[in-house]
Amino acid sequence: MNKAITIAIADSMAIVAEMLAATLSQEPYKPLFHVASATALLDALARAAHKPGILILDTALSLPGFDLIARLKKEYPGIKILFLYAGLSEAHMFWLIREGGRGFLPKSCTTRQILKALDDISASGYHFSKDFSPAVLRTVSHIRPLPYPSFSATEYRLMPLFCHGLSNEEAGGAIGISVRMARKERQRIMQKIPLQCVAELMHFCISHGIFPLADMYNDIPRSRKPPPSS
Repeated sequence: MNKAITIAIADSMAIVAEMLAATLSQEPYKPLFHVASATALLDALARAAHKPGILILDTALSLPGFDLIARLKKEYPGIKILFLYAGLSEAHMFWLIREGGRGFLPKSCTTRQILKALDDISASGYHFSKDFSPAVLRTVSHIRPLPYPSFSATEYRLMPLFCHGLSNEEAGGAIGISVRMARKERQRIMQKIPLQCVAELMHFCISHGIFPLADMYNDIPRSRKPPPSS
């Protein structure tokens, strides 16, 4: 590698961010800064004269609302994101890929694995290891470009609930928003994809890979899951 690739590190544990920055500073990568919160990350990016080429980001900083990811995508589209995760569902992984994630590594990974991921992202733009979830890999490999505007994080969380017939009140309660907000989000979804019924929405979500079918089912509150077919 002829030129050092600049990176930034954001981890919910300050000691992890600090140690990772120290370790990678001895490799052919140049850490510009390391932070331990979403707010600190956005502040550091705003102040940085040169933006990092790759951001190593703890997914814990982007949950549960994913507002940080939306900000990064809008304000810094040129930054490639490598996610470090622990206990992230396949639905959330796929959403992050949709929103521009270039790779994932478990937080139990080694320095060698991080360097491999950084090398892959620098060279080809992506890194998905052989141990990555087969279900997610299958979905990503068959992804269709969306001919519609991007959906918000809240819309992504509500779509599988609406697909399974939950009312505005039930869907809003399931993710902690008001009935009024759920109603507005439903209207926005149907405006973006002018469909006529829930069945069409479900077909759209599955055929465009917005959610793996299993995760759509598992996200439904237990009391409202449909009975198994006989």
